[in-house]
Amino acid sequence: MHPALRLSNLDRLPMSYRTVAAAACASDASEQDIQRFAGLLRSLGKDRLVNCLPVFFLVLDTARVPTAAQLDKDSPNTRPTVSVALLSLRAIFDLQIPPKIGVELWPRVLAWIDFIQMFREFLAALQLNIDSERALYADYLNFTRRVVSEHPPNAEILCNVPGFKITVVRAWACSLASPGTPPPLHEHLHAVQLLVHYPAAVDDMVEGAGSMDDLARLITLQLDLLLTDTPGLSKHRWALLAFLLETVVITGNPLRVPEEIGDSKPLWTALISRGFVKSLTAAACLLGELGGAVIPGAGDVIDRCMRILCAIFYTQEGYGGLCIAVQNGLLGAIVACGKSDVPHNGIQAMTALLTDVLAPATVYYYVLVDLASAYFAVGEPAGCPPQLTAAWTIFSQTMQRRLTVLRVFDSMEISHRACDNVQCGIIREKTSFKSCSGCRRFVYCSEACQSLDWRRGHREKCAEYRSSNPSIHLDYKSRERAFICALLHHDYESVRSEVLAKVSAIGPDALCYAEFDYRSSQVTITVDEFPPNVETEDDPLWADIVARASNSGGRMFVHFALLRIGINRCQWVIPLRAATGSLEAATNSVGHNAVHPAEIHQLLTVPMIPDMLRSRG
Repeated sequence: MHPALRLSNLDRLPMSYRTVAAAACASDASEQDIQRFAGLLRSLGKDRLVNCLPVFFLVLDTARVPTAAQLDKDSPNTRPTVSVALLSLRAIFDLQIPPKIGVELWPRVLAWIDFIQMFREFLAALQLNIDSERALYADYLNFTRRVVSEHPPNAEILCNVPGFKITVVRAWACSLASPGTPPPLHEHLHAVQLLVHYPAAVDDMVEGAGSMDDLARLITLQLDLLLTDTPGLSKHRWALLAFLLETVVITGNPLRVPEEIGDSKPLWTALISRGFVKSLTAAACLLGELGGAVIPGAGDVIDRCMRILCAIFYTQEGYGGLCIAVQNGLLGAIVACGKSDVPHNGIQAMTALLTDVLAPATVYYYVLVDLASAYFAVGEPAGCPPQLTAAWTIFSQTMQRRLTVLRVFDSMEISHRACDNVQCGIIREKTSFKSCSGCRRFVYCSEACQSLDWRRGHREKCAEYRSSNPSIHLDYKSRERAFICALLHHDYESVRSEVLAKVSAIGPDALCYAEFDYRSSQVTITVDEFPPNVETEDDPLWADIVARASNSGGRMFVHFALLRIGINRCQWVIPLRAATGSLEAATNSVGHNAVHPAEIHQLLTVPMIPDMLRSRG
């Protein structure tokens, strides 16, 4: 035991004081004993209050923390035990604790704080003098701030006590939820600083917040408060933004190469669902407004903000938030931060956002529409570093190509379809066809064609196509799907003669496909032959599509659109239909609507050109 915690220290107090202190820490202390002890503490100055540390240490023994069963029994010792513990906590928060004492004292302090918070309503019903949750945690944060600034050795011990980070997160959440105006940013800053300087395990942070979703809500709420309370960034606000982003880095670990991120981590998923993408984009816009302001660490914050955005958009869930980010100024923030006079290392992340995230996302209709407005508003970015300027050029060229398709697509009133009896050569306006009443996916020009296709195999596959409809409609709206088909058809038309020449070279009877890879800024087109056993594999819908192409007499040619979702990919099967089976007639063919979008890992169960797909993944 540390010497300062020995009961012999009470000998430094007058006899009357020693008697009161000893009575208060007895196991059978009465309420009168506790009241006299409270009066004693009020009369002692801070220089003499430290002599009562042995009493505080004894009454805060974790063995004295009442259990739920003891509380239910309304034990006569409960009130005195809790009362003297409360007095001891308040006194400790006012003390300068001697060095090295914390390793024994802090676990007891944290245990009692947890008890008080857990049974606050019950204890209040006992008419105990319980501080409000807000006051207790405010005192705790102020105390830890004083320990960290004045006693580094004690701080190291305090911050590594099991449960400390849990209590800090709870105190942060309580402070953030307080209705005070202005908000206590100094408390928020201290709590987040502690989590950065003494990194907490994710499990501790989650337990302190309540759940992963609560932790994400806490982080997003803090960021929103920084951005919306008052304009600009004061000293506290700037430091808090820096530490908050560092907390996200420590907890979510985004500063990895894309291949190491892979699927979304739980924190990313929770942050995205809480609107963090919108808030972080707003922060990026604020950073872009710094200009040449001299703020220590500003460059690191810009870098961190851009890299976190990049990491989020490398995940599948985050990629779905691109429209929100673009609508809230992402493109302008990239350019503004690129022009900033503040030295930073965020250029690499900004370049990746332009070329690896935004450019490939122009295949998606709603992203492209939002990007178009932002793109014309930003204009040509002058004054950016060469690396970012080069990335903007790549992005701009991609935008121009996709906007050409968008203008034509938006001007189209009625698209065309082909009869899904693949041996029928009729192609006309889709409104003139009737859908299969079962799957609602296949259309026919006549009852005769529908009956013939039913007998030739659609009878066995209709239910499976119907069951795949909900997932398709959930992931992509009809206009999104139609635009992808229009884009692929446009790109096919630009290389049609080359594609048909390659098909002819492979062989007139070969079953071929063309893959359009949209995962980078420039589409890459590959033509090859299907393996002979592809239609025998265990993906029934995929096998049906290949079988239809094989039995079409050259009227159906399979196209793949390979799209990017974060760093993952998905593959759409988009058949190209022709009125006749000859290659010459195929030059007048029309693109069919998407039949079956699927995750690439599902299609990889089929050994179609496996070397090509896997090696380029």
